[in-house]
Amino acid sequence: MNDISPDKDFIIKRGLIDPYTLSDNPDEWVVLSDFIFWSARIQDIVIVPRWMKTDLASIPKIFRSFISVNERHRLPSLPHDFGYSIAGLSHPRSTWDGILKDFCKHQEVPLWKTFTIWGAVRLGGWLIWNKNKDKDVNDMFIPLEHRKWYKKEFPILKLNTNIPNIRI
Repeated sequence: MNDISPDKDFIIKRGLIDPYTLSDNPDEWVVLSDFIFWSARIQDIVIVPRWMKTDLASIPKIFRSFISVNERHRLPSLPHDFGYSIAGLSHPRSTWDGILKDFCKHQEVPLWKTFTIWGAVRLGGWLIWNKNKDKDVNDMFIPLEHRKWYKKEFPILKLNTNIPNIRI
């Protein structure tokens, strides 16, 4: 078992994600219950809130022959995607890219993949970051009618359709 220390990254709570069935984008997922991460880099928790849309690790198709979309780097992409969704409201882009790298290490992603993924977001991430700076932060969430569909589809989860308060 991992020792919890403020100097070590840690996953406090693993939430639940599901393919975003109602999305036009087949690569999108929806967070159905919060994920909570401790980031040693920022010495704070990162809560990835329910109802957030994510593409997890958006690996361009040209690179999927050597970095699959379904590997250990998917979980580290959650706090990274959250950080990009709130672009400019808390930490700079380089910090969120560093958090991605930190959690890749935590999840034992091979070093060469970690640095390839990190290098890719450092090179091209500014496009998404700048696009998100102009968006309303609530755009990260799926619409209410879709939340109601998930609530009906998964009654055992007792999903609350309200958008949670975002901790920034």
